[in-house]
Amino acid sequence: MSTFDIPTVLSPTQKTILSAWWKKVTVANRKGNEMDFIETNSEKRVFGLPLSESIKYAHSSISYADDDKSGERCYGIIPTIIAKCGSFLKEEGLMVEGIFRMSGSAKRISSLQHMFDESDDYGAKFSWNGGYTVHDAANVMRRFLNHLPEPVITLDYYRPFKDAMHEEYPSTEAKINAFQQLIDELPLVHQYLLLYIMDMLGLFSMTSDETRMDVSALAAVFAPGVLSHPDDELNPAGYKESQRVLEFLIEHQDKFAVPKSCIPANQSLIPRPQTSATGN
Repeated sequence: MSTFDIPTVLSPTQKTILSAWWKKVTVANRKGNEMDFIETNSEKRVFGLPLSESIKYAHSSISYADDDKSGERCYGIIPTIIAKCGSFLKEEGLMVEGIFRMSGSAKRISSLQHMFDESDDYGAKFSWNGGYTVHDAANVMRRFLNHLPEPVITLDYYRPFKDAMHEEYPSTEAKINAFQQLIDELPLVHQYLLLYIMDMLGLFSMTSDETRMDVSALAAVFAPGVLSHPDDELNPAGYKESQRVLEFLIEHQDKFAVPKSCIPANQSLIPRPQTSATGN
């Protein structure tokens, strides 16, 4: 691993139960300019900004082998706060009762938010040795997701995901394929984030006897940040529909494929403004 500390390497034990695609995730080597487009600027923030904006300067790089491309090495990114908290929770929280339900310390959570939101590297070099608990990590992760102006599943796809859940399909596989097509249409950074979260929750669902948080409970906790709409505040039924969609995604998370967009090394994942060409 490079000297830039990115917490996306999984332990051997975790790899045996993670989904087929996420098991192959490794930290992307940062040599020269490879994947090197972090901009350090303390005036920028992370909380409350669109993912497409904050990801430009607050992300962790991941790499994976794409089986559809003969094992070609591809690259992706997820928010630094998600990578750091997710890694810590997988390592320390799998057997903790009420892991995503119990509150942490308000003071420590505020401190974490400030660090991930305003530090020069947005927490890229942060390590969990300052007395923080898994409940602190879980709470600040959820706070980040809940503060996104647009959920992980963007508002344009709020209704299509719910329609896919209601629609009758000849088989579960056909339904999975329908959701796969919708996932493939999301903005690329939203695809990576959604698949990471579903994979993580799938892992925690396997230890529900210890955490007392089954798939339904996990979906209920994460629905506001993953699949929600402003109208849900006045429509409890809409919230329940979102919960059922997340339950399906978590239960079948190991069946969903990696994003089809394979980004070669040395190529930025972040869309750059296009300069219009004018003829002379």
